[in-house]
Amino acid sequence: MSSETRERVFECIKELGYRPNIIAKNLSERRTYNIGVVIPMNSDETEAPFFQTCLMGIVKECALRDCDAEVISTDKRDLTQLIRVVENRKVDNVISADSSHTEGCKEITSYHLMSNPPDNIGLLLSNMNHTVNKSRYECFEKAFVAIGEKPSEKMIYTGVEGSLAFSKAVSALLKQEPRCII
Repeated sequence: MSSETRERVFECIKELGYRPNIIAKNLSERRTYNIGVVIPMNSDETEAPFFQTCLMGIVKECALRDCDAEVISTDKRDLTQLIRVVENRKVDNVISADSSHTEGCKEITSYHLMSNPPDNIGLLLSNMNHTVNKSRYECFEKAFVAIGEKPSEKMIYTGVEGSLAFSKAVSALLKQEPRCII
């Protein structure tokens, strides 16, 4: 196409306010530009600030990457909604803000290990002096051991405190293109 024709096309696009069909674009690229954020429905009020901080950091980073965050709620050991969203390819990646510090973390890690390379799953934890974070890390590791693998240290961030630190950690992890962040 000549530069003159190209210029005329761009003038028409601007004049008509044309915007590409995002659905067609997503189909052709086989991407949704959606990130699933797993939030447990069974968390108590004391955990609400943690999940709010997580969600704010995730939404901010998604917006910077022209993506949307889709909240996926889970109830204790019921991953039905998560499985449906992933199987129907409604999201490109999943970030799990799981409140369970025992088998729940292992279960959700195991689920993601079934369909993702082991070096493509990230983990974010706050203060490792807290029992809950130690337990989450141990269960995360157990899921890898169960399939004869080790988690990638470059995908694990500990000591993540506050929304700024969380945002930076999510940003660093997203540069590594994980399929899942727990």
